[in-house]
This record gives sequence, structure tokens and C-alpha cells, in this order.
Amino acid sequence: MTPPPRPAQNTDQLLELLHDAGAEFVIIGGFAAIIHGATTMTRRENR
Repeated sequence: MTPPPRPAQNTDQLLELLHDAGAEFVIIGGFAAIIHGATTMTRRENR
């Protein structure tokens, strides 16, 4: 059985909303790696 498609992730909009709301947040995972210049891709395993 094929899993349902995942919704598109709009990270830029999310970060802008958090910033504009004055929320404190931490960026982790693959997106944080990209921001810091990592050139290798992360891999997500669905189990």
C-alpha cells in the first residue's frame, strides 16, 4: 500500500511567522544543516 502524499513544507513562511510573533525557537535537523552549509543530504526512513 502506498502512503498518502505529504503536504508541501513552506519553511520560509513558518520561520517568518514565528519571528514576527516574537516566538523563541530552535532549528534542528536537515534544515539546520542546510543553513550551516552542509552539502550532504539527510535521509528519512519511514518505518
